[in-house]
Amino acid sequence: DAGKMSYTVEEVGMDAHDVKTFSDVELVVGQRMVTDIKSVIKDNRLHIVDENGKILKEILDDETKLNDADDKVQPVASSNDAAPKHVKLPDSYVGGQKDYEFKNKYFLSANGIFKYVTDNKKAVTVNKAGVLKAKKSSGGPMKIYAMSEAGESISSCSITILDKPKLRFKSRSFTTADIGQIFDAYDFFTTASTRETAADYWTSSNPSVADIDNITGEITIKGKGKTKIIAFFGERGKRGTKKVKATLKVK
Repeated sequence: DAGKMSYTVEEVGMDAHDVKTFSDVELVVGQRMVTDIKSVIKDNRLHIVDENGKILKEILDDETKLNDADDKVQPVASSNDAAPKHVKLPDSYVGGQKDYEFKNKYFLSANGIFKYVTDNKKAVTVNKAGVLKAKKSSGGPMKIYAMSEAGESISSCSITILDKPKLRFKSRSFTTADIGQIFDAYDFFTTASTRETAADYWTSSNPSVADIDNITGEITIKGKGKTKIIAFFGERGKRGTKKVKATLKVK
């Protein structure tokens, strides 16, 4: 493919200075292309690794430094590294969530929009102002069409509506013996939405009782008292964001 560089095992390292786009490097073993290879920057060297993270060959030696601006790239984690427990599903909403900026996100360049039509009214609606209201799971990706007054489709986008987040535990109690313990805030939930997508943001109303990582939802028990653990689906502080709260007590 254009822009990609291929090396046989014997050739790797011969023209290391020509390697600019590390993520596009491919490795040929004999006549077989190894497809699940990622490039990983480690200790200022470029490694070619297989799908298990095993180093197949180093391209840059110790003396080859990545000083040039064009050569500065972000590390790509190998498959050996632990994947995030919870990942945000792109272009998704949860039941009960509204998006007042939906039109600007998906149809900003479309002109002459008269109304919006969805192929699953039970899952989601979009009013003439371009405000989206998610209701229930769409069962997978679905389409939303921007229509002209003449009834012609001007543009479309694909989104997924997930279940409304529901609490598995409205309240959880710990003792002072649990101080320092770390657990996953997603344990509060038991719905498809929280299995399929991450919350956008987490907060604790009383961090001195339990602190929480705003992105990962990792809770650390800190001291006696009570706090509210809040999951935000949508941007914090924005109208339409779905909030779900649970109580955490330390006795």
